[in-house]
Amino acid sequence: MKKIIVSILCIFLFGCQSAKQEDQLSSKAVGQMYTIEEGAKLHIAVEDERYGEAIIALWNKVYPQHTNAVSYSVTTAPQIYQKFIDTRMFPYDLVWTKDTYLFSFASHGYEMEESFFQDLAIGVPSHYYKQSPILYVPMRAEGMLFAYKKDQLQALGLEESVMESFENMFASKQEKMYFHTNYVYHVDTLLTSSFSLFEDGKIAGFDTKEFKKSLELYKELYQEGNLRDDTIGMNDYFMNGEYISGLVGTWMSFEGQNLRFQKMPTYQGKQFTPIAHSYGYFINKDTLYPQAAKALLRLLRSQEGMQAYLETSYSFAVLEEKGIEQLTFQNDNQKEISYALQYSRPQQIWGQHHNPTTNFYDIYFKTSILEYIHQYINDDIKLKTVLEEIEQQEELYRQLGK
Repeated sequence: MKKIIVSILCIFLFGCQSAKQEDQLSSKAVGQMYTIEEGAKLHIAVEDERYGEAIIALWNKVYPQHTNAVSYSVTTAPQIYQKFIDTRMFPYDLVWTKDTYLFSFASHGYEMEESFFQDLAIGVPSHYYKQSPILYVPMRAEGMLFAYKKDQLQALGLEESVMESFENMFASKQEKMYFHTNYVYHVDTLLTSSFSLFEDGKIAGFDTKEFKKSLELYKELYQEGNLRDDTIGMNDYFMNGEYISGLVGTWMSFEGQNLRFQKMPTYQGKQFTPIAHSYGYFINKDTLYPQAAKALLRLLRSQEGMQAYLETSYSFAVLEEKGIEQLTFQNDNQKEISYALQYSRPQQIWGQHHNPTTNFYDIYFKTSILEYIHQYINDDIKLKTVLEEIEQQEELYRQLGK
């Protein structure tokens, strides 16, 4: 009886689409459905032609009564952003974007509730969209993440589980277990046990108790692990085999290095979070066919839709953990990196001081904050002094008007 009711509902809402087809696309029961407008035509931006073709084929399969309603153009998020700056227009119903552009696009997004995410077959970790000024559905991410060399670990007779916490790593008594340097990506990652830079999108937050707690924990970790501020290049510590683990960027080449990827090791039960940028879609508020656009956006996050995305581009998808096991990846690296990115922290999408073109880390690059932190963890200055100095540096930065 339940299957009959579901089938009737599907026929009422989607015409020829069967309940069986819906079940193939979703791991959940039939969720929020949309009555697609008669004569609907949608234009979507994609990064890869193969993905565009795959989406058209999937749409035609699921919605045969609306065959050929979807078309696409191949472009990039920066190109779309620049065209918007020049014309204040989008030639798309579903707009491809980077999270840091969303504040600029805030008045151009179709208004929807966050409950939309509850009906997605392949879910999105909530911290990737919670602060968005418009409903935005991330598809992929890039950024820094933790990696280790499996072969070096095995040569030392150590289990891979040792990489789950810094305490276990340090207890191994091995030198150069973790690469560290006084560079923004490395330092900021180890300051995130309680602190999140620009958490409200406007103020850095160095005057908070959360920053003080994180700074003290960073110093404990640094000294317990006898970390050093090495000056070798960001790629070299894996290429030359000096270190067993460290941070790498998703854009780096990992071929032949036998790397494994995971979330950051914990320390005193605290989880560190490297930063990530996400890319995804929002619906143009000027679309003539909002119900069709919702249906397409939902289709992109179906199991078949996400599988098509992974197969047509070597990207690292934004996925909830249960979604990872529902999909097939091109290789272990793609799967492990997609998993690790669950535990990354997206750049605050409102943009630093509401300026999406400003580098998130400019507050470090354009002040002496990193140097004061470095002095503190090496016992050259006291906690009270470093907090006072950093507060002054943050005020100087604000005066730059950036």
